[in-house]
Order: sequence, then C-alpha cells, then structure tokens
Amino acid sequence: MRISKYPEGALGIFSARNSGTQLFEGDFTTSGRVALLRLLSKLVPANSLILFPAYHCIALSETCLNAGYRISYYRISENFHPELDDIRSILDAERVEAIVLIHPFGVILDSSELANICKESSTYLIEDVAHFDTNSEEIMRKIPFHGDALIASPRKFYGVYDGGFLMCKKGVFTRKSQRKRFGYESRSIKYFLSKSLGNTSVSLEYSRIEKTPKNSDIREMGYIDPRFDPNGQWVISTLSKFILKNTSTTKVHSIRSRNYEGIVEGLRNLSTGRVVLETEPLNAYVVPYFIDDPNTYYAIRDAGIEAMRWEGISAMGCPVADLYQDHLIQLPCHQSMNGNDVDFVCETLKSLQ
Repeated sequence: MRISKYPEGALGIFSARNSGTQLFEGDFTTSGRVALLRLLSKLVPANSLILFPAYHCIALSETCLNAGYRISYYRISENFHPELDDIRSILDAERVEAIVLIHPFGVILDSSELANICKESSTYLIEDVAHFDTNSEEIMRKIPFHGDALIASPRKFYGVYDGGFLMCKKGVFTRKSQRKRFGYESRSIKYFLSKSLGNTSVSLEYSRIEKTPKNSDIREMGYIDPRFDPNGQWVISTLSKFILKNTSTTKVHSIRSRNYEGIVEGLRNLSTGRVVLETEPLNAYVVPYFIDDPNTYYAIRDAGIEAMRWEGISAMGCPVADLYQDHLIQLPCHQSMNGNDVDFVCETLKSLQ
C-alpha cells in the first residue's frame, strides 16, 4: 500500500460553494514560495536581510537565498512560538527588512506582540499560513492576522498542480497581469489527469532538469520546477484556479478531520512516540508525530507512507529546531485517504515499536 503526502487529484469533491464572495482580496500564484518572492520584490531592496524561524521547511528560505536575499534565523519554543527576546537581539544588532512568521501544522500563533516589535523597528511582518486552508472563508475568519502580508499554499490541500496565494494590506502591493503560457497550462492539465486517473507514470519533467548535476544543492533545485520559479510563470494555472474556486471545503475538512482523529486515537499510548497535537488544530493539515528513534522515519517511508520531515535546519542556534528536524515527522491525513489507509498508518507505526 502507498499513501501519498498530498491528495491525489480533486475528482469527486466538486461542489459549488454557497458564497460567491471572497473574504480577502489577493493574488493567486503558482506556489507559496513564488508568493513570498513576489512580496519581497515589492517590499524590500535586493540583498535585504530576512528572518525565518529556525524550524521551517528549508526550501522556502533557500529559494530566497537563491533570489539574492540574506537569511538569518530566530529561535522558537517547543510549542512553535517565536522567542521574542531572540528576535529583539537580532533587530538590535543589524537591520532586518522582513520577518517571516510560520504558523505550522494548522496551529495559530499569536502574532500581535511580534507585530508591535516589527512596527517599532519599521520591519515588515509576513505571516506564512501554508498549513491553513485559505480557500475556506470559515478558516480564514478564525485567524487573527496582525502582519503586513500573508502567503499561503492552497495546492497542498486540494491535489492540484499549482496554487499559492498572497495578500497584503491595501497600498502595499499592486497587482500586475501576466500572459499565461500554453506550456505551463498544459502541464497543469496533464498533472490533473494523471493523478485523477491513477496514471503516476506520466512524466512532468523539463529537459533542463536532466542536465542538472546530481550533486546540485537545493538552491539550484528551487528553479527546476516552474511552479517555484519567480522569473517564469507566477500566475496560477486556469484549471487549478477553477478547482480551488469550485471545491467543497466543507467536505474536504470533514474527511481530513475524521482521518486526523482516527490517527490520533490509533497511535495513543505508543511507547515509541507521541502525537504532538492530540486536539485537532484549526484545520487538519498533517498529524505531527514525535518519534523517539529518528530512524523510524525511514522505516515508515519504506512501508509506503509518504511521511515528511523538515531537515537541513541544524546548526542554526536553536535547540528546538535541532531536536525537531530528527524527531518530528508529519503523517498524512488528507481527503484521499479512507478508513483502511488510516488503519494502515496506525498499524505500521505499532509494528515498529
């Protein structure tokens, strides 16, 4: 059995939503990473210093490095909140143009005090809500934003080829149209059909990927996939946007919530790990699970479960990040999973005790 990290296509969940209005105005982009880079290109000068939490998906900060920004990191606590004293010390030492606050795994972090710190130092605060379903008005109404802008990645929730989102306070960002490219649009259609029809053998690679050296690092990799290339197509594909606007968020969240609860209950009282958030957060993105033995992660993936782990973030001066990069994994609970899949996840982890 194989359980993917993201939902496998969006067939079967189409449903016209009752509300025809959007709670927030913003721009759909190809990905959250592109949304962040588009924001930074409008907000701050080139070579600016940007702060990220030490515990994060390193692809985000590395993409900024590749675009010419300088990166530094602030410490977090075990409950993912930023250590404000550490941020203050960094701001006292050097000029920081923007701080990225990541709300991980559907956990709402109180950004009010950090927003005040940013205001005092004339620093932009960008809130990353990639683990929230920004396609759901109900979810978005419950998130108390205090920053200057937010970025999101709705593609993670809906099994579409691409889909990022950015929103700014009025006057911060000016929309700019972009002519859509046929080649990019066709990739979106090809991806949707291959995933929805179960054909995972369809290749979506560009020829230039084959020429990339095998030892290329993540900075070079950030520009291989056109969904993450800010110099290429940054407007979301027509098909993905249609799916996002015509999908029943209620159905998606109901299934994800059921799967989350099933995994939490199934893994209760295991001796080799623990569910970090036993109470479901605002929306079920993944199930964060702390494993005692870091090597368990590889055994889980070898069993066919596409668990994730944020790696490559050690030596950033944060003991919590050092701990979590090895021990905190993300188990899937998306809407493509059924009861048998949930049981498989639970039984697999039980067998590794």
